[in-house]
Amino acid sequence: MKIGWVRLSQEIEFDYRTATQPGIEERQGLMKELVRAGHRIICFSRIKKSHEPMLDDPPAGLSWLRRVSFDYEGFPREHKCKFLIIEMGPDNMMYEHKPTNEPYIRRMCRVIDGHKGVVFYYHADPLVPFPMDQIVGRKYKWGHKKNGYCNEKYKKGKWVAKSSWGTYDEIFRKKKFVILHRADKLDTYLDVYGSGRTNYREYPIEFRHFPIGVDFAFRRHYRVVRHPKHDVVYAGSDRSRRNSFNRIYGQLAHMGMPIYLTGKWPEDYMAKYPTMKCTGWMPHFWQIDKYVNNSYCTIQIQPDKACRMGWATLRPLEAIAEGVIALYDVATKSSSLPLGANYSIENAEDAFRKIKHIRNMGYSERSKHNALQRSKIRRLTFKNQAAALLSIFEEMCKS
Repeated sequence: MKIGWVRLSQEIEFDYRTATQPGIEERQGLMKELVRAGHRIICFSRIKKSHEPMLDDPPAGLSWLRRVSFDYEGFPREHKCKFLIIEMGPDNMMYEHKPTNEPYIRRMCRVIDGHKGVVFYYHADPLVPFPMDQIVGRKYKWGHKKNGYCNEKYKKGKWVAKSSWGTYDEIFRKKKFVILHRADKLDTYLDVYGSGRTNYREYPIEFRHFPIGVDFAFRRHYRVVRHPKHDVVYAGSDRSRRNSFNRIYGQLAHMGMPIYLTGKWPEDYMAKYPTMKCTGWMPHFWQIDKYVNNSYCTIQIQPDKACRMGWATLRPLEAIAEGVIALYDVATKSSSLPLGANYSIENAEDAFRKIKHIRNMGYSERSKHNALQRSKIRRLTFKNQAAALLSIFEEMCKS
């Protein structure tokens, strides 16, 4: 069957080797397995120009892209798509969909409007929820003469605050809107997104827990390094994680533990922790894998609200696939992180002891720990994720 795909905003990328935006793993992993299951995918968002030629002549390892096409100005109903997937992205109107000369979010709303049936929002990052209330719940819907987003005369703070990015009918008329999430605690999830630009409880939305997926195949060449360069690598930012970061990594630094960070960090912040070093900005996501692989371990930390919801991110699972031992903050409890109490961290002192213990392990013992952790997450594949999605779709069709 044909499956429609649209991004909340920004362009779509396909290749890990050149991707610069978040979401490449979830997109490529799920698309690949849907195609392998015999389906076709039509993208209604703009594909990054450098990635377009790959659809006609895919490089080695990306032959599945032959069953992916795009229609920048079309709609799912025209292609008879069975269901539509909305991929998360920046939830603002900064980015423009140039083929149709409109903000990306407006393009997304019109794509949803051009579909009837099941619509899935793939919520893979707790920091990027679907801005439902901003889209359909404000006083001035899209096209209203006082909507500050589409009428220059009213483009002032008070008018923009009351202005929607779409209409209720565009999102819900003749559709079943389903949010696929990773929260173990649905009530807490709904509380977290119960106000502001989300306000999920106010709308006719179905919620389904959706399994996480890890692309083991992409990292198949990574093995446990015999003599790693770094004791511990933290891959990511401290966005909404500052308290957890200071409590564990900050205290570890005060204890003299060398810590390597990926990404770009503020110089004044780094100056507080002399034992921390960072890579600086890296243009491609695959480069993170190399730094993590060249370490003994990593420690997963979460935003406070993710901990409350029972939500785990990909990073510790990716780290295991990259050949290191993953430790995690004990506050992070999720069915997507089945690593066991032996790998949890109570506080910085506990982390310091466990990192030193791992540092003193022989190569063979570290390899056994990594293999054990791999066995615990082996079922978390994109193949299983695609099967879960198709199962939920069948359920929605019957209800």
